[in-house]
Amino acid sequence: MAQDYQLLQSGVTTFGQLYGKINNLAEALRSAFSGNSFPLNPVAGQLCFRTDRTDSRNIPKLYIYTNVVTIGENGWVEIGEATQIGMEVIASRGTKPSLDQRLDVALNEDGTLKSTVQAYQSQWILPSLTFTYVDATTFKVNGNQTDIYTETRRLKINLNASIQYSEVVSSSYNSQQNETTVIIADAVLDNTLVNIEHSIISPISANGAITKQMLNIKVESNVIKIKEGSNWVSRVEDADKVDGYHASQTPTANTIPVANSSGKLDAGWLPEGNLNVNAVEFTSSGTWDVPSGVTKIIVFAIAGGGGGGHRGDFSSDTGGNGGTTSIVGSVSGVLLSLSGGTGGSPDSPGTGGACGTRFYGQIGGCGGNSIFGAGGTAGQNGVGYGSGGGGSGSGCGGGAGHFVNGIVLNVSPNETLTITIGAGGSSGTGGSGAGKSGFVRIIYFA
Repeated sequence: MAQDYQLLQSGVTTFGQLYGKINNLAEALRSAFSGNSFPLNPVAGQLCFRTDRTDSRNIPKLYIYTNVVTIGENGWVEIGEATQIGMEVIASRGTKPSLDQRLDVALNEDGTLKSTVQAYQSQWILPSLTFTYVDATTFKVNGNQTDIYTETRRLKINLNASIQYSEVVSSSYNSQQNETTVIIADAVLDNTLVNIEHSIISPISANGAITKQMLNIKVESNVIKIKEGSNWVSRVEDADKVDGYHASQTPTANTIPVANSSGKLDAGWLPEGNLNVNAVEFTSSGTWDVPSGVTKIIVFAIAGGGGGGHRGDFSSDTGGNGGTTSIVGSVSGVLLSLSGGTGGSPDSPGTGGACGTRFYGQIGGCGGNSIFGAGGTAGQNGVGYGSGGGGSGSGCGGGAGHFVNGIVLNVSPNETLTITIGAGGSSGTGGSGAGKSGFVRIIYFA
């Protein structure tokens, strides 16, 4: 309890009480009303030595009553706050709870700067704090550091094996644990956290050094504008520009095409008129001169089909192999070479692009089908270009020729291509079918 000041009252205080009260009053004044609460009915200038409140040296704090109940604790303030110099010292703390903590931001205990001042100072500051990992977006530091970790301030996060960057979302101080919890924007923290540097410049929201005016920008109706001369312009209309050209879904000259909602370009972006697609076909050997300006051709081709085999009661025979189909350029050399299908034998179907078949009994196997049509049935010639002939008796069908179905070949303009069409394999004796000859189709753009 604080010591109360009891006035001596004429006609009330008895002579027997006088010495006791005078002693109590003298002790209250001598001890500056020491106690664990403020005295009742104080007057301006009255002191109170609070034994329940100590400073960092464990010395009780001395208070003075100002009679201004709107400041301090109903008018009671620490004695230092009652002087001009005391007020200046308190103001110099800033947002820190003590002047010592404020000085710790920049000075070592011996008064030297914590970082050496260089001609080209780093944009990052590493404070003398203890950093504790909490989770991927949270860390803690000792003391009240909410004035450092303000919203949007950039952070350089040093981990054991990498450096990551993020910015502050929020920070909060727990006075009971004397620590600050910081939430960051990106999930980049892990338990190998070494330390965290913060940007030398505070955000605008924390009265940072850079303002919109210094950057010649301002925000108006949620649009960022820059200053050109005396005019503020948004340049929003140029946000889609690349190398000076706008982007659009609508076909327009000197415009970058953009796909529509279906993910496709409008047909108007394509060239108008005929794409000048040309084709030339060969069912027999010949030559073709590559037109001027043509450097690539698309080829569909097949070699000759194999003939069907024969097996009868008194004779058996194997069908002939199909011939090779090829394209040879006068400049480019051999561009394509396809082997013909093999002939069917009495016991084995022919092979190639597609194999012939075999039937047991007195039914011949079918010839192999080609990309241009069916192979021959029993005893019949191949139907589609390059297909195999059918077998006879119990002979096997011939195989279809090897093929390409839309291969792109590089050619030289004006060179001559020699096209050789593979012949169909001959039929075996006894009525088997012959293989069909090969085929070449060339497509080009000119």
